[in-house]
Amino acid sequence: MLNKEILENIRIIDLGTVIAGPQCAGLLGDFGAEVIKVERPKNGDPARRLAPMKDGASLWWKVMNRNKKSITLNLKSKKGNELMRKLVEQSDVLIENFRPGVLEKLGLSWEQLQAINPNLILLRISGYGQTGPKASLPSFGRAAEAYSGVQYITGFPDGPPVHAGFSMADSVTALMGAYGVSLALYERQFNNKGGQVIDLALFESLFRLVEFPVAMYDQLNKIQERKGNQHPGSQPINTYKTKDNQWITISAATDQTAKRFLKAIGGDELANDPRFITNEKRVENIEVLDRIIKKWMLNRTFSEIEKLLHENDAAFYSKVMNMQDLFESDHIRAREGIVSVEDDDFDELKMQGVVPKFSRTAGKVKHTGPKLGEHNLEVYSKLCGIDKDELSKLKDENVI
Repeated sequence: MLNKEILENIRIIDLGTVIAGPQCAGLLGDFGAEVIKVERPKNGDPARRLAPMKDGASLWWKVMNRNKKSITLNLKSKKGNELMRKLVEQSDVLIENFRPGVLEKLGLSWEQLQAINPNLILLRISGYGQTGPKASLPSFGRAAEAYSGVQYITGFPDGPPVHAGFSMADSVTALMGAYGVSLALYERQFNNKGGQVIDLALFESLFRLVEFPVAMYDQLNKIQERKGNQHPGSQPINTYKTKDNQWITISAATDQTAKRFLKAIGGDELANDPRFITNEKRVENIEVLDRIIKKWMLNRTFSEIEKLLHENDAAFYSKVMNMQDLFESDHIRAREGIVSVEDDDFDELKMQGVVPKFSRTAGKVKHTGPKLGEHNLEVYSKLCGIDKDELSKLKDENVI
């Protein structure tokens, strides 16, 4: 008997555009949910035109919207709105990331959706949430990073606040959204009280993960400032350049791991130096400690450093990997961190594998992001009872 997928028989309508909403639905699709991506007729989701592009196709689109079915639908038309209601009636989850109020203007408020399907779970992703003084404002991921406090503490002391090198707010919110949907599905199954709304703000996803700066300001009245690659509360933690121009990050913050690391680079004398014997002392003497480590790293190649750390059971490090390093990594290969997926445009496309890894109900990448409206006939005939001729008429009327 074949293993059942974790989210088998769960149907999700993905009304999201660009990143956070679609990426959330994609994470759930990795584990078996039937995800129906609803796009505007003709132009589709703007993410179809996001760089990087190759031969007119967005590479990121194919990854973000893998395992989904694409249908086109004009929600502003009367017939399109009616079709959406039929889809909602037969679905478990609706994901949207419009500005607050847009869904209501389309006649798809929570009260109206609940009347159609009392068991529906509605995930609402927005910049600032559905309530509060800023609720109506538009926002993208970078504005959310700034508002969350994350950007302020990222970067070097003598430089400007820095964004992450990827769409961090959108990606973290996608994870939070998938987590929230999973909890809501679990609650619905066991409490049998129907669906509910999940209100998720882009900035809040990051703010929840900011760690100790909130408590630090509350109790110590201190604002955490930018420390570069240093950590303000634990040492040794930093990124160092090696003799052969590689970069290596060290993270050995507990007293035990710090002692093993310091012994590896400076013997018992450094390991037992009273200035570095406890984390409190190491933070107090951070500049002296950092200079010692920096000088030691600059006098050795990465291979030499790696060998010494392993020999001394002090491997609390990683090379700062670029994408070529990751593609060539035996560990990434062994973990199926990068997988090859068949694709109509490129024959095959390499992309990130499924995370997390389950021992019995593993997720799977079945196909890359679909063509615009590729599944119109399949979805509308199956869920709405519409045949091919009627679909052709709806297309002519710009409904699909």
